[in-house]
Amino acid sequence: MIRKIITLVYLTTCFFSAQSQIIYSVNPIAFSPVSLNSATIVNGLQDDSYSSVIPIGFNFTFFGFDYNSLVVSSNGLVSFDLNKANNASPWATSGDTLPSNKPQYNNSIMGVYHDMDASFLNTNSNIFVQLIGSAPNRQFVISYEALPMFSCNSNRASSQIILFEGTNNIEVHVEKKELCTTWNDGHAILGIQNIIGNEAHYPLNKNGNSQWTSFQEAWRFNFLGFYLNNPEILSRNKKIEIYPSPATNYIYTKSNKIDLNQSEILNIHGQKINITSYKDKIDVRHLPSGFYWLRIGNDYNKFFKQ
Repeated sequence: MIRKIITLVYLTTCFFSAQSQIIYSVNPIAFSPVSLNSATIVNGLQDDSYSSVIPIGFNFTFFGFDYNSLVVSSNGLVSFDLNKANNASPWATSGDTLPSNKPQYNNSIMGVYHDMDASFLNTNSNIFVQLIGSAPNRQFVISYEALPMFSCNSNRASSQIILFEGTNNIEVHVEKKELCTTWNDGHAILGIQNIIGNEAHYPLNKNGNSQWTSFQEAWRFNFLGFYLNNPEILSRNKKIEIYPSPATNYIYTKSNKIDLNQSEILNIHGQKINITSYKDKIDVRHLPSGFYWLRIGNDYNKFFKQ
């Protein structure tokens, strides 16, 4: 049964650099996991381990960085840090809260992170992945199905993490999350944390250091984009002076040392726009009227398209 949930918005911010902010909101949503019909078992997992590298199937933006692959932990989290592939996944979470300076939480989606016993995996109790839908609206699903809790093997945990192409939203659907009070103090974490461990987002009362249960509940992490803290300073960035602004057909840079083939155009929400670029100019004829950002590495400049 789908539970009707009143939506409350908990808006938090994450620093992408000294000059910009990543914006997420966390909202409870109706429990509606994806039905998988041709899922692939995540092979090679042992207890407390990460998988090998798994392709997502599309580019996914997480805290301002683009990824096309990830690794899956047997303990209920996925990470975009591919250096964790085939390595141990720490099980201890007791006393930890997000954001945490422990590397196990960095660049990760926790849905739900708690110690599960992968030594009992079988056809009915396993971890599955599947890419569903058609571009540009595909979803990549990581599904934990009936995994036993370590030290409480009769307790089974089931949840899904869903990544959305285009919007870069994340959903976590928890079918069943019981307590195992005899291990890890019964603590668990549901949330996301950035690559350097200084910003995180999580639903109310799901941030570790407490005991909680969940049955047929779900949350969406809405990626609202990224915003620049001081656009007036950045718009005078001497490294990438551009003209004209307003622009009609093309924008150019005043420096012959900058290759505009290495640039990106972002809308005001921080979403990348498909462009045709050359070494010395960028075609903006197809852009709707409005403000945009030119980004080259960590440098930005603002322009207006007529």
